[in-house]
Amino acid sequence: MKDSNKRKPKVLLIRANPCHEGYSHDSHRSICPPLGIMYLAAVLRDRYPREHDIQLLDPGLEDMTADQVGEYVEREKPDLIGISSLASELHDCYAIINACHQAWGAARIVVGGPASETSPKEIAMHPAVTCVGLGEGEETFAELVPKLLADESIDEVAGLCLRGQDGHPHITGPRAAIEDLDNMPFPAWDLIDVPAYSEVRTMNYGLIAAKPYVPVFTSRGCPWKCTYCHTLFGKKVRYRSPENVLQEMSMLVATYGIKEFHFYDDIFNVDGPRSGQIMDMIAERDWGLHLAFPNGLRGDILTEDLIRRYRKAGTYIICFAIETVTPRLQKLIKKNVKLDKLEPNIRIARDAGIIPLGFFMLGFPGETTQEIQATVDWACNSALQKAYFFSVVPFEGTTIHEQAQEVTPNFDFDPTVTYHTESSYYSQVTGVDMVRVQRMAYFRFYTNPFRLLGFFANYPIKTLFFKNAAYAAKGLIFNKWRTLRA
Repeated sequence: MKDSNKRKPKVLLIRANPCHEGYSHDSHRSICPPLGIMYLAAVLRDRYPREHDIQLLDPGLEDMTADQVGEYVEREKPDLIGISSLASELHDCYAIINACHQAWGAARIVVGGPASETSPKEIAMHPAVTCVGLGEGEETFAELVPKLLADESIDEVAGLCLRGQDGHPHITGPRAAIEDLDNMPFPAWDLIDVPAYSEVRTMNYGLIAAKPYVPVFTSRGCPWKCTYCHTLFGKKVRYRSPENVLQEMSMLVATYGIKEFHFYDDIFNVDGPRSGQIMDMIAERDWGLHLAFPNGLRGDILTEDLIRRYRKAGTYIICFAIETVTPRLQKLIKKNVKLDKLEPNIRIARDAGIIPLGFFMLGFPGETTQEIQATVDWACNSALQKAYFFSVVPFEGTTIHEQAQEVTPNFDFDPTVTYHTESSYYSQVTGVDMVRVQRMAYFRFYTNPFRLLGFFANYPIKTLFFKNAAYAAKGLIFNKWRTLRA
């Protein structure tokens, strides 16, 4: 008979949002419900009911610095700490690792997320890290946790990178991808403050039409081989059934009063008929929802019929990931977007009442300034109503990092570089002021009065439009002044 008074092992899962000094909710970072660790918590509870005390911590939401995370860990004294980090957050991840270890050295520390795909061996060599989870983490974590808590060997657990007895990092056997996503439990929504995430900047670039909102994954994986992207979910696409997706959405609407959903799939519309079926099922429920696709759709495989079904279901913004308009670079990055098919879909979305947002990447290895200008010109002449001009970041572990090293052999990746930092890869190797290029692109794009009028017409909340427009105008004028003075 089990002792009911025995202390349950405490598992703390942390989302490594940027949490260093100088960041706050009024910055440009996105803070979203941490689906990755929410899935880990759900699977652990499902596999071992009532055996662990599981807590989730999102420093970004709580405005916590790394030192404050350490103070939290010192109070709670968890037996195991799992940290999920993006590649662009690796320096913050290390700050959290150090703070946790200094505060409570008895805890085992496991790191996962996209950062573990780009720098697994580097992270595994950190003296405070027990191991690094590779790829999808749910099955690996469920097998790993009881072994770590029992001080058993983890050498045979597939899907890990850890320090070997020889002091060098090594990778255990590969972990098979989860094939039947419908068998997975829904994320542990009860472990987070759902409404709080509607009060901070979302991954939808500050846009939100109705509160509260939540994100949802309906598939995993992407069949394209873009050189700048991670491979966390692999290249084989696996789908949740439309019925399973609607079951989770129905639960969230009923339990939390959700009024808006953001779809985070790598490519939601890989299977066009399936994506249309999900939209039709949402429209049939008549929930009056607002829908957004902040992670980008494959715009050149959309159809007018699908776009109109998206709109009928409540879609108000679609992100078109274009990156570059140069055929040579499209081939280099292995995206191969068909602009002749994408352009009319942008216009169709705009005319249907959906805000078309474009993603562009400037400064690929070997890109010329003329090619950069061609992409900016295309964006400014397009029917897009919103755009982001990102500076290329060749993260370690990606093919584009290898391409950067081929073009510039002495290139040394700086993990603190992000999509808008002063010292971008392209600026480092060419001397071109990429920040100035970005500022000029934004100024040109958003000072088109016809674009702004169309944007206003499609904006879901008109009063919020003026607030955001004033904020954007202030930034544009300030950046233009800084650019002219430079």
